[in-house]
Amino acid sequence: MTTPRLQRFQQLQRALADASPVELRFAARAAALAPWVEASLAIFGLAPTLDALERMTPLGSNSHPIEAGLAERAVARAFRVQPWLPGRCLVRALVQFALHRRDGAQATLVVGVRHSERRRVEAHAWVEPPIPGEHQGYEAIFRRMTG
Repeated sequence: MTTPRLQRFQQLQRALADASPVELRFAARAAALAPWVEASLAIFGLAPTLDALERMTPLGSNSHPIEAGLAERAVARAFRVQPWLPGRCLVRALVQFALHRRDGAQATLVVGVRHSERRRVEAHAWVEPPIPGEHQGYEAIFRRMTG
């Protein structure tokens, strides 16, 4: 019989098993930043949170560059090991954007909207490399680049 604690340990082990050292470093930094971003959004909202993230001191040239897709996966891992955080797309995107910015890497924070099949407006946030593009049918309504 497995205990909840053992099940949680096994879940963490699976979440981190195939990660590279660069991805693990990015995920650890994301895990440290994520609770702050969640709390800041809840208390202050988007604009003050984004302003604070942009005031973080850049570390300069990134000695361990990470590709945007791998960074997105690392951020997802960070939220998987912290199940008490909801990890909505906006929070994940802000965390990823802030870490890219701090590393001196180019990235763009994008917020987009689309109409659902039920005629509702849906919003989504993501980070993309410097080359703009569409993301799953969403029309970008906000973009903020690093640097």
